[in-house]
Amino acid sequence: LQAKEEGWQEAKEAWQKQEEAWQKQEEAWQALLQKEEAASKALLQKEEAASKALLLAKDEVLESLFEQSKSQRDSVLELKGEIVQAKSRAEAVLANRFILELSAGWHAKEEDAKVGRLSTTKQCESFVRKHLLAENGGLNATCKGILDQLVGECCGFEGTEDEKVVSNALLLMFNKLSRDIHQPNWSGELPEGIYAGGLSRVIGAALGVWIARAQQLGIINFSVTLLDHAYEPACEIRAGNITKVVA
Repeated sequence: LQAKEEGWQEAKEAWQKQEEAWQKQEEAWQALLQKEEAASKALLQKEEAASKALLLAKDEVLESLFEQSKSQRDSVLELKGEIVQAKSRAEAVLANRFILELSAGWHAKEEDAKVGRLSTTKQCESFVRKHLLAENGGLNATCKGILDQLVGECCGFEGTEDEKVVSNALLLMFNKLSRDIHQPNWSGELPEGIYAGGLSRVIGAALGVWIARAQQLGIINFSVTLLDHAYEPACEIRAGNITKVVA
């Protein structure tokens, strides 16, 4: 009986040792899993940090490129302005598109970076909506007064009193003028100076509103002779004021 009990005791001790061995093995597996989990987490954090650093670097590069592009565009616009004004002292210069580009560039500087990243077409639309139109889509009070003055001066823009039509023309102005970049064959000899208009009564009236308002805002510091639909001088716009050209 004693030998039997000793045998059971040995078996029990052996089982306990086996359980201890299994426990140690389980602990070792848990330690390994924790180490792998920690390594995976560290790798993920490192990848996230690298990804963020890459995105930040990309943003910085894009911002730098945008600033360079913006600076170059401003320089080109400034140079173009000097050329237009220099040429206008010796010949007649049609500056339809240049006046719009000048307004878009000024507006982009006045607004946030989001506007600066827009195309010139969209910048022109943004300029029109902020400075020329009212919330209802018609002309704002200042521009309505300019249109009334254009019509009232009998400059050849009678029949353009519908401000909704003029407002739509303003919004589409850059696209329209982009299709007519080439200088047309003007009728007769025009004296030296800067001119705009000459496409239609509505486009002419819209350009007149744009130019006068741009002068009031300080965007344009030169006078502009507005042409009628026959490319004949209709009125002079100087410092936002309109005067009929007397033949």
